[in-house]
Amino acid sequence: MSAILTILGRATRDPEMQQGKNSGTEYVSLDIAVSQRGQDGKEETIYYQCYFNKFLAERLAKAGVKKGTGLMIYGDLELHPFIYQKGKNAGQANAGPRINVKDWHFVPSNRSDSNTGHPGANQNSQPNGGAATPGAAGNG
Repeated sequence: MSAILTILGRATRDPEMQQGKNSGTEYVSLDIAVSQRGQDGKEETIYYQCYFNKFLAERLAKAGVKKGTGLMIYGDLELHPFIYQKGKNAGQANAGPRINVKDWHFVPSNRSDSNTGHPGANQNSQPNGGAATPGAAGNG
């Protein structure tokens, strides 16, 4: 059994199509940086390693996703154990989050460089929060 997870974050690099060594299956592996507040109230960044199948990876390419693009990721969470090799935590065990992506969408950006012209960036938004527009057909 796996946990379903939705995250909001930013791509840490431009996506690149890769190919599985044994299977030949095409995919994209992309880290998504997610900012959150720790227990001490300080902001920290968690990096999720996200795997996009060929279909979803082609959507990334067609949509023009680049480093820094805001994305909402929906998928299955897996935790992969590892042991730190370097630094102050050398020798300590930990688990890295990995997501097998089921779907993704753009997230509107409030950064100053948000006008990147991503096609479909607002493809799921509706004016007026989805409310009926006065004077539109069928609205009286």
